[in-house]
Amino acid sequence: MDSELRVRLTLTSDREDPGEVTLRTGLQPEKIWRAGDQIGKSIRKYEQNGWQLGSDRPAEAGFGDHVESLIAKVRPVLPVFRSLKQSWEIELSCAIEVYSSSPELHLEPDALQVLAELGASIDLDLYCLDDG
Repeated sequence: MDSELRVRLTLTSDREDPGEVTLRTGLQPEKIWRAGDQIGKSIRKYEQNGWQLGSDRPAEAGFGDHVESLIAKVRPVLPVFRSLKQSWEIELSCAIEVYSSSPELHLEPDALQVLAELGASIDLDLYCLDDG
């Protein structure tokens, strides 16, 4: 295995309820949390409410495939997401674990246009790991 990717659309807010995103979009999130919830098994706690939509591609799929998967989910309810950007921060969150060679990080113009319409920032976290 050369690399693994986890690509998600993440919405965070200080005051809005993540359940409202599910109701308004009709999309089932991969994860939701509320400020004060524990982060995993750590002692840390979330500072904001959050809603996260995952790609349905396997971790070994290419970056563009993951993004296209998310865009396909968002496109039918794009007007709803546009309205959410007034009270939610929207981010394309990408965790990339590199074992032997790094993946191509390429976005098609259509994907960039949708992300721009959402007002989404892009966060790329790169982890260089030993595959042995």
